[in-house]
Amino acid sequence: MALRLPKDLGFGEGDEVTIVPHDDGSFTFWKQDNTRDLLMSLYGSMSPGFMRDGRGDIEQDERDWSYSGKKPDTV
Repeated sequence: MALRLPKDLGFGEGDEVTIVPHDDGSFTFWKQDNTRDLLMSLYGSMSPGFMRDGRGDIEQDERDWSYSGKKPDTV
């Protein structure tokens, strides 16, 4: 797959990129080399009380792990 991006974004020819699609049709992308930096930048970004009491018991339906990521055909 090829994707053209403006030079101002700092990407160069042949750079490996991670692309994450979102349900609203938008996507997020970053250089593969920056994945560690991105994850480390998230460290400490949660509020001090985040999950202080744990997750608790949450009822969840059984998941269908065969989903391919494609939107199902609609009638």
